[in-house]
Amino acid sequence: MDLLSELKKQLANKNDFLANGPSTEIGQEWLSRTKELIAKVDHGMSREFDDLGRKSALPLSAMTMDPMLARMIVILRNAIHYLDLSRETPSNNRKSEAQSRSPINQRKNIHWEYWSEIYSNIRKFHHNNRRWLWAVIVVIVLLSLAYLGRVEYTPEISTWIGKFSAAKEFSVTIPMNKSIFDVANEIRGMTSNEQVIFIKKFVGLRTIRESGTIFDIGTDNRYVLIYGKNTGGLVSCYFNSEWSPWFGVAKKDMEINFAGTVSGYNLGRGWVELNDCDLFPQQQPVNGS
Repeated sequence: MDLLSELKKQLANKNDFLANGPSTEIGQEWLSRTKELIAKVDHGMSREFDDLGRKSALPLSAMTMDPMLARMIVILRNAIHYLDLSRETPSNNRKSEAQSRSPINQRKNIHWEYWSEIYSNIRKFHHNNRRWLWAVIVVIVLLSLAYLGRVEYTPEISTWIGKFSAAKEFSVTIPMNKSIFDVANEIRGMTSNEQVIFIKKFVGLRTIRESGTIFDIGTDNRYVLIYGKNTGGLVSCYFNSEWSPWFGVAKKDMEINFAGTVSGYNLGRGWVELNDCDLFPQQQPVNGS
């Protein structure tokens, strides 16, 4: 039996080698014989095959072992291909041309070969089962949306210019059925724990039209403390930016009409906090009059 036939026989017996593993007696015999035959074709290729064979006998993971075994089979195929090319170009003058065309001198990274084969198999699987795969993806998306809706998830988008929330755009604001100053008076005599529990009933609700007097204005002309005109009680309002010029000329003890959304209770300061506050349209800026 000539060298090419023996190499093809070893290739045909590769399944026995892969099934038993390189550390078994059958595996060692296959490695030894294949290395001996490849050495007659190319010494560089034989050294690479022998190096991989020695490493394959170690207790390695499948992630490491599989590319090595795949590369060894590729080396064997390359040796067979090289001999075929040599037979087609027997002349010594064309021997170098056959070697340059041989895959022996075009070896690829074993990991690249392994993962390219995995990628090819995945593509084939997707092509053959794409309808079922898309059905599974749609089901997963629907289940995710149902879960997010159940936990009342509010999407937020963070960018370099700030954070944007969909809560304001997609939520329905429910008005309160009592004055925010009554709430401020009622909560004042409670313990801290009671205050936290009590204010939760009103968080997110929009106040009714309120009337109060300015107690203090922040330096940004948006953060304003307001005192109840008739009932007392102190609330803090964070007004929208459109009202900043108005508060730039407003004075302490001025009477204003406003509304806002309850956001919480400041335990340290002792006042109810409102966000997204607005003055009523008929409110006009007054210059000391």
